[in-house]
Amino acid sequence: MSAEVVSILALAAIFAIAIGVSVNMGLLAFAGAFLIGTLAADMTADDIFGVFPGDIFVVLVGITYLFAIAQLNGTVDWLVNLAMKAVGGRVGAIPWIMFAIAGVLTAIGAVSPAAVAIVAPIALGFAVQFGINPLLMGVMVVHGAQAGCFSPISVYGTIVNDAVAEANLPSSELTVFLASLVFNTLVAAVVFVAFGGLRLLREQRDVEEPQPAGGPRRFERQGAREMPPVAGGSAEADAVGLPPRTGAPVGRLTPHQLLTLVGIVVMVAVTLIFDVDVGLVAISVAVVLTLTAPKLEKRPSARSNGPSCF
Repeated sequence: MSAEVVSILALAAIFAIAIGVSVNMGLLAFAGAFLIGTLAADMTADDIFGVFPGDIFVVLVGITYLFAIAQLNGTVDWLVNLAMKAVGGRVGAIPWIMFAIAGVLTAIGAVSPAAVAIVAPIALGFAVQFGINPLLMGVMVVHGAQAGCFSPISVYGTIVNDAVAEANLPSSELTVFLASLVFNTLVAAVVFVAFGGLRLLREQRDVEEPQPAGGPRRFERQGAREMPPVAGGSAEADAVGLPPRTGAPVGRLTPHQLLTLVGIVVMVAVTLIFDVDVGLVAISVAVVLTLTAPKLEKRPSARSNGPSCF
């Protein structure tokens, strides 16, 4: 059996194992690359490392690191609350706000699984509170993430555009981005109409941050779970730049949240204007944010429950 066939079979096996056993696909792929490279393709360790896509790995690490910080320090929550305030009482606009937030996150660099993990729990909370079809809200979040994920500075956009450039094929980064944006927006519009969105457009209610069942309690969103409040109360939260977790909409930005927003804007500007590698810029911004709030990095939730695609 040729090395090519073995590689295809191993790739299929990796997908099957990752789905059936819930083992990290990246770790399986690393092991598969080593075993197949040495046993089936007669490659040395240097050969295997030579074909490793280091630039893509840096992009994944940098972007995931930066947006994990943005989620943990409450910056993403602040942006969601700001968007919800702009909606007013228009319930029909809520799914589109979630669509837009997921799209913006992926367009400025977040990988789509992390963006969905960040936005989906918030979106489903609003779905329960306002009687919105959860399937509608979930699909809007997913297609929002896909709508923005081929921007020139996104992970997928970078991979596709680099591959096209290496193949010397004619391409347009803007065309790739707009094609994904338009297609996913049209799909979202169809889903919105099919699952009761027109009915929602006729509703007008007070829109506030969703509360857990049984009344308000302090909690912290982490992925799809609710985590206990910060140990030590607001003093520790203030020390690391975290907003108070009272269940109420976040008000003014903390200094660390403001620095996070500035860092994201700087990352986008430097990457687009000066054509600098987005992964290296994201890591640099994330390091600055970590140095300005070192206690944030030491919290247990920061190490084990943040968004990740690895």
